[in-house]
Amino acid sequence: MYARLFGPPSLSFRGEPVTFSFKKVEALAYMLIVEESVSRSWLAQHLWPDKDERSGAKNLRNALYQLRSALDRSTILSNNSRISIAQGKIRSDLDFLPDMGVLGDRDLKRLGLPFLEGFYLDGMEEFNQWVQTQRDHFRELYVKKLISQAEKASLSGEDERTIALLTNAISLAPWDEEIAKKLMGALEKQGNLSRIVETYAALSARLRNEMGIDPSPETTDLYKSIFQRLDSMPTHKRRDPSKDLWGRDNEKAQILKLIAEQDERPLCISLWGAEGSGRTAILNRILRDHSDMMGKSLVCRISHQNRDNPWQDLYQVARRYGLNLKEDVPLKEQSKEIANFISIRAQEGRMTFFLDEMRFIGQDDMVIMKKVLSSNPENLTVLMVDHPETFGSNERWLGAMAAEGRIRYKAIKILPFGARECGIFCRHVLGIAEDGPLPDEDELIYEETLGLPVCLSALSELYALGKGLEHLGDRLEFSIRAISNRLSPLQIELMEILSIIDEPISLNTLKEHIKDKDLEKELVTLERMDLLKADISFDGNAALAVVHPQIRAFFRRSAPQLKRHFVSQRMLAKSLKRDPQGFYSPTLCLRDITRGKEGGSLEQQIEIHIRYLRLLVRSRCEGFPPIEDGVLKKVEQTGTWTKEIERLTVQIQALFHRFVGDRISLRPLESRFQALTGFHWLWTGDLERGKRHLTKTLEECQERRDSALATECLHGLCLLAIRTGDEDLLARYGEDMERFCEGDQLSRSIALRMKGVAMARKGSIEEGRKNLSLSLEILEDLRNLGQRYSSLSAMVESSMGKIALDSEDTVSAEVHLKRALTWLQKGEIHQGRWVIHIMMAYLMWLKKDFNGLSESLSQVKTHKDGVIFGNLGVIFNALCAYDCHGKGDMDGATGHIKRARFSGTWLVKRDRSMDFLDSIEDQLLKRREKG
Repeated sequence: MYARLFGPPSLSFRGEPVTFSFKKVEALAYMLIVEESVSRSWLAQHLWPDKDERSGAKNLRNALYQLRSALDRSTILSNNSRISIAQGKIRSDLDFLPDMGVLGDRDLKRLGLPFLEGFYLDGMEEFNQWVQTQRDHFRELYVKKLISQAEKASLSGEDERTIALLTNAISLAPWDEEIAKKLMGALEKQGNLSRIVETYAALSARLRNEMGIDPSPETTDLYKSIFQRLDSMPTHKRRDPSKDLWGRDNEKAQILKLIAEQDERPLCISLWGAEGSGRTAILNRILRDHSDMMGKSLVCRISHQNRDNPWQDLYQVARRYGLNLKEDVPLKEQSKEIANFISIRAQEGRMTFFLDEMRFIGQDDMVIMKKVLSSNPENLTVLMVDHPETFGSNERWLGAMAAEGRIRYKAIKILPFGARECGIFCRHVLGIAEDGPLPDEDELIYEETLGLPVCLSALSELYALGKGLEHLGDRLEFSIRAISNRLSPLQIELMEILSIIDEPISLNTLKEHIKDKDLEKELVTLERMDLLKADISFDGNAALAVVHPQIRAFFRRSAPQLKRHFVSQRMLAKSLKRDPQGFYSPTLCLRDITRGKEGGSLEQQIEIHIRYLRLLVRSRCEGFPPIEDGVLKKVEQTGTWTKEIERLTVQIQALFHRFVGDRISLRPLESRFQALTGFHWLWTGDLERGKRHLTKTLEECQERRDSALATECLHGLCLLAIRTGDEDLLARYGEDMERFCEGDQLSRSIALRMKGVAMARKGSIEEGRKNLSLSLEILEDLRNLGQRYSSLSAMVESSMGKIALDSEDTVSAEVHLKRALTWLQKGEIHQGRWVIHIMMAYLMWLKKDFNGLSESLSQVKTHKDGVIFGNLGVIFNALCAYDCHGKGDMDGATGHIKRARFSGTWLVKRDRSMDFLDSIEDQLLKRREKG
């Protein structure tokens, strides 16, 4: 039996919620759990203060009888004077308070919720006062525990956890100066001056507004000293960017010099930069023209151009030197043989690897190169062509090996043109007199270089890197203005309108803004001047666009404000005619938000913000639409989903508050917003809040017969039911969802997935598989239409893998789980991988592959992007406990068992995961007894 006492209280018996006939009977249960043993007279006084002693005792006997009827009768112990709970009969949140260090951030926050939140008895001041006293006591105890954990984390160098714990503590005690001082000290270690200022300002405001006092002199002195130290830290002197610009010959000479100076350690050189900057050209030139400078050299080219088998050259080289690699076996599984082969051959002479375009070769194949380098081969050179998307992760592990002295490593940024062109233009723009052209030679410079857009792109990139170009924007605007002076009024109008629209548009759309004009000739002229380019619009049609953001920004600013208003208004009205339940790229959403600020009504602004929020939330929770847009990719790579969603949520709330008219027209928008925030709260682990939002919206949708939004609400509630093990709710919501989504293939696929999972959990395994197979067929049809729902395909495959795991069919489970991971890897999607890796870890446990178990658990921690609670939390922590125990980490095993038990408190009833946890605990106990 388990009692949840922090937050909205509840009592469950073997996973089923316990119901009480009267609220006072429920209150009696909570008092006995907290007080453990208490006198009859004390209970009667708190629950029936208006009754005399005899009547109070009688009411207490009746309440005890009803409580025993609701619980196991042996739970309540009583004698003539005292009543208590039998030891070990009821577990509660209180069990986790003494050792909070084992809990994760989300579980810690749940323990910090108010004691018996929202629970009180009308007119019973004695009981309500008892609740408040306990609430204050537990809050004070909780804050002390947080501070204690923060001090331990600080001593062990866990700065991020220290700040998280102290931030949690100060949110509960915002007037506590000691906590504020500790937090400012922790933030100083990170150099986070803005957070320190924010912390001190919030403390000062709270003390003045609520207590009429200022912070103590000690606190103020600490703040001033920290501020002075951080504010006076010297900044690095910026270098002259013109000295960093190399030509092709200089780049090649630098690389060959590095190779010539090579010692026994492997040498890795990363040539990175944007596509088309000449990285592969440099690599080919070194390979073609200067192989004789490398000594006795064995060359192996790993190229993305061999898409099916990028390591084709390695097979040929290996065969030539007596290593027979198996083409039907993944290279990753033969990495040990490859590493040994390279180590032996590299001793006979230099061996050079050319890895062309790392992002297409794949991160899994990089595991081979990691093992090769870890074997410490001599005379090995690795030249990598890398892309900004993958450069960061590759540089981290190469840099780590270089820091340990195991390899030499150099990253070289390749710019998109040579020394002469870049030098001439940069000297001119930066105002460097040496060898620079005169100002009246502007046009000649543009003709001799690779064109204005190319130069702007390179210089903007340097500016973004902080290379000392403080006034770059002004100087570039001067050059663009010189070009605009040569344009006719019609050409300027075209440039302004296209810059305001800020997306590729067709000629017909452009003619809607400029009527009765022959535009074709003018557009061709602008294209020849390198100001316009042919592009593709969002619907796949031929379109026109301005070539570069800097040019676009100039003409947008030069356009009159009313023109910006009217053009934005017309484009926004056209955009809002699209299906509100459809998905649009973040780029289009952000453009519409900009248009809304310039020419949209408040209602339109709310709608376009909600469209963007829907895109982020659904991409976050289920990984669709496909993550192909640069904005989503950036959010995916940086892992800032929650921050971005919460920022947008605040903006939408502010827009709703500004609306002063009749709110009837806003109700559909409010419902959509409420559903999206519900979805988000579920994903972040705030189940009660998320469920409230979704169920309320679902009721409103059913009244309005809004089937599309009702389907989305049901989807969120199904996800909640899966994580909390509520099979009945999952089956009911899944059937409702299938009924609502008629005609919508995507929603039908989701509904079939939910229905399949529900059937399998209820024992209808074959029916469950059948529904999941139908879901995959629908996704295949959508894929043939160009809609790649990679993450959803992965989730359906993982559901089939879970069914196989429950049946201990390890062969089928492995097939489905590997397919699921492949879908995510192909879509470059990291979110959701941890779910599949947890199941992979369980598979390894079934196969008794304990090395594989450890590897899968480490992958979970690497890719975790959500809150692990419910059944997944139970399984994950149980497996971690088993893994820790096998490695001799007894404290770690105990901590994970406690976390698993806490995860089990999220479940609405006992399920397979709890049985699995019991079996793991039994195994560990038997091991301890033997050991």
